[in-house]
Amino acid sequence: MKRFNDSSTSSELPQLEQQLQTLRREVRRLQLEQELLKKANELLKKNQGIILHLLSNREQTLLVDALRHVYSLAELLASLVLARSTYFYHRARSNAGEKYVAVRRTITDTFERNHSAMAAVASRPHWSGNACGSRRRWFGA
Repeated sequence: MKRFNDSSTSSELPQLEQQLQTLRREVRRLQLEQELLKKANELLKKNQGIILHLLSNREQTLLVDALRHVYSLAELLASLVLARSTYFYHRARSNAGEKYVAVRRTITDTFERNHSAMAAVASRPHWSGNACGSRRRWFGA
């Protein structure tokens, strides 16, 4: 039975541990990239395929939010080459909601009311709706 030389294996041990750590980091980086591509395909549903560095900042922010529970923020931002300030800016904008929701609702309601009133007027027999503004005329009656 052969005996192993302990002195040669003990000198290679630090190199092997360093190589193991390097491989583990590489595997983690590749898993992160795969997760990013899967989640981007799921969230954005682009037909041509996805190239991560061509996504908009808003789309990258959506990806980071979706994968933040699995990976650290620093890892995600580094892999997407997205600045931390940009991420928080787009996150704040998406959480803020729309600025003019009440105004838009009022305008829509006003339009709906006036549109139905105009439809009733336009259905009258003597209405000439061809001209606009002050040139509208009532004929007959």
